[in-house]
Amino acid sequence: MRAGCMLWGRSWPLWTSILLLLGESCGFASHSLNFHQVIWDFGQGIPTFQISGYIDNEPWGQYESITQRVLPRGPWIKKAEEDDPTFWEWNTERATGIEKKFRGDLLLRKHIIQSDRFLIWQESSGCGQGENGSSRAFARYGYNGRDFLSLDLKTLTWIVAYEAAEVIKKEWEVDTAYSQAKKARLESNCFPWLQKLLKYKEEALQKVSPAVKISFKRHEDGLKTLTCHAHGFYPKEIDATWRKDGKFLEQNFSGVVSPNSDGTFYTCISINVDPKDGGSYQCHVQHASLTEPLVTSWQKLSERLGGWRQLGPGCAWGGTWEVKEKRFKRGPRRTQEPRGICGCFSAQNK
Repeated sequence: MRAGCMLWGRSWPLWTSILLLLGESCGFASHSLNFHQVIWDFGQGIPTFQISGYIDNEPWGQYESITQRVLPRGPWIKKAEEDDPTFWEWNTERATGIEKKFRGDLLLRKHIIQSDRFLIWQESSGCGQGENGSSRAFARYGYNGRDFLSLDLKTLTWIVAYEAAEVIKKEWEVDTAYSQAKKARLESNCFPWLQKLLKYKEEALQKVSPAVKISFKRHEDGLKTLTCHAHGFYPKEIDATWRKDGKFLEQNFSGVVSPNSDGTFYTCISINVDPKDGGSYQCHVQHASLTEPLVTSWQKLSERLGGWRQLGPGCAWGGTWEVKEKRFKRGPRRTQEPRGICGCFSAQNK
């Protein structure tokens, strides 16, 4: 028998900014499993409902009132189908039950809040585990894009974000069964599902080595920003640094590690350099998939190789530069023509 908790994540482009207002209550965790439920009514027909779920900020499933089905988001979750052919049917049955409850809640909230124009009612809940073994669950509600109520799982009291929530707070604290059931679902069911989905993901992806490329941007003062892009790797943890002539450089502008649609990750790291200084700059990448560090070098060549080729506003590949990629202690060096994108973020320091 499955645990009775379906956990979801954020993947709703139109209202992403609204969902972000609910925040990430498991931001401390090394692994987290979250779900977001939202229903919105603009007074123009049947209210629309959606649940979307993610693990470690990666979408893995989504349900919409239009399709009436839970659909996979990300190829690695197909591993769950192999283990349990009824996985999506069970989640769909669960989601339709949640939708019915949410529609009933919407009518009640509109009456209590006295909204006759439009209303967006959201719930964000889930759990997370830290590297030190700590764990935490959370449940929060939002109204029209604002924090509304959050549950203190220790005291089973509801914390209001603004005055309009007081009426619902009193209602839920009188009926303690609702708060107790919410706590039980989160603490008893969420964590086993977190471990189960992590297992599916790890079995499907195993370890994938990063691909590394370097781009640069010229600035008006003559400096250049070198950006090292590492993409397509799994697991998430990675260590990327810039070095000059083999020595570690403190001046690094690091980007966040973000998920790709296939379950792998990408990141980038930038540094500002003065071409007049000379020397060789290396992007040094360490990852669990690598038996030894992966080093990609950016070196200045002879002026006879030509000038600059402009690819876009403020971004260029240099004909007077080359990219060399090698691994320590094994294999030949490979020289490749510079190709890539204009950085995954902008380093503003010039």
